[in-house]
Order: sequence, then structure tokens, then C-alpha cells
Amino acid sequence: MKQEFTLSGTRPGAPVAGALAVLEYLGREGMRAVVHGCMKNTCRLIDGMETFGFRRVVTPEVNVATFLPREIPAPWQASWTRRGHLRIVCMPHVTAGVIESFLEDIGEKYAGKTGKIT
Repeated sequence: MKQEFTLSGTRPGAPVAGALAVLEYLGREGMRAVVHGCMKNTCRLIDGMETFGFRRVVTPEVNVATFLPREIPAPWQASWTRRGHLRIVCMPHVTAGVIESFLEDIGEKYAGKTGKIT
């Protein structure tokens, strides 16, 4: 008697396999360093936005920050929640330099308006 076995589901397994491969490649300490860098950039983004008067919607425990402005300066692209909050995910490619450039442009766009929608 011949039998075949398979795993099936509604989601592909490639993202899980990719995450496992990265974890095996970097090791725990390497992965901790990546997460630390992401969280450091998230905190800097929050501090900078609050300096300009933008209130955070929630205090994150992960590398996602949400704020109340409804516009961001061109040519920046960002995601928005269903409630219209600006949502920024600080992944490893979102470097400290990117955060500083974004904050500089936000500061120029909202100079003197402190969190008001334009």
C-alpha cells in the first residue's frame, strides 16, 4: 500500500521558512541586534514627531508607530490605518538617516502648525 502525506493550509510556508533561515544565519545575538536597531529608530521617530506636536496614537511595544497627521510631505510614501492614522513600520531598511530625513521634511511641512492638519 502506497501512502502520501502533505501539509496544507491557506497560507504559504515560504515566509516562515525564510524567517527561520534568517534566524539560523544571524543567530540569536544577530537577530537581537537587528531588533534593537529597529526599536531605536522607532523611538527616535516617536520622539521627533512628538517634538513637532504630533501625538502618537498608541505606545508601541514593537517597531510600529502611529500618529495623527493626515498628510506627509512629497515624495514620502506611508501606510495609513482605517482610522486615518499615519502608520510607519521601522524595518531594518528604515535607517537612522531615513528617519532623520523624514523628520526634517515633516518639520518643514508643519513648521509653526504643531500637529495641525494642512
